[in-house]
Amino acid sequence: MILMLLGTIVLVLESNYVMRLVWPKPTSLVNIEQGLRHGDVWNALIAPVVVGPLTEEFLFRGVILHGFLQNYGRRKAVLVSALLFALFHLNPWQFLGALAMGVVFGWWLIESGSLLPCLLGHAFANLLPWMAGRYSTGLGGLKAATVFDPVWFGGFAVFGALSLLTGAWLLRRRGVRGG
Repeated sequence: MILMLLGTIVLVLESNYVMRLVWPKPTSLVNIEQGLRHGDVWNALIAPVVVGPLTEEFLFRGVILHGFLQNYGRRKAVLVSALLFALFHLNPWQFLGALAMGVVFGWWLIESGSLLPCLLGHAFANLLPWMAGRYSTGLGGLKAATVFDPVWFGGFAVFGALSLLTGAWLLRRRGVRGG
């Protein structure tokens, strides 16, 4: 699951970077995001890392996906619940990331039978922007990398895809439920 999460996050970050090149975020939205990351503890950490994952995972995986699984096949249930999760974010710059994470978390729920991996994965994914904003110089200045570099982009994308696929293969092969 950790490999899947890492791979998905890398691919989401890379796709978000490309999207921002094609369709830049408005300055007002960038300012709001920076304010949240550097704001008080509630807005910067507790709301996105604790409250958001708890409410969103209980709603989208615990209620909506569970209901869809009673009426539809697994693939359709996961995809439709992930689509609703992405639309819920009301932000085109978060849409692809939320859709990808919704699919991964939906699969985790089905494979594990537990909401706990979804909650932890969601919390970690929401913690990363805060960490990058706070500690970017400690991460080799990743935040400062604003020039598109196809070599880095390609390398990270390949790394993300391999991590995601390897994690999915291991999860499927081993089966969290012991299957």
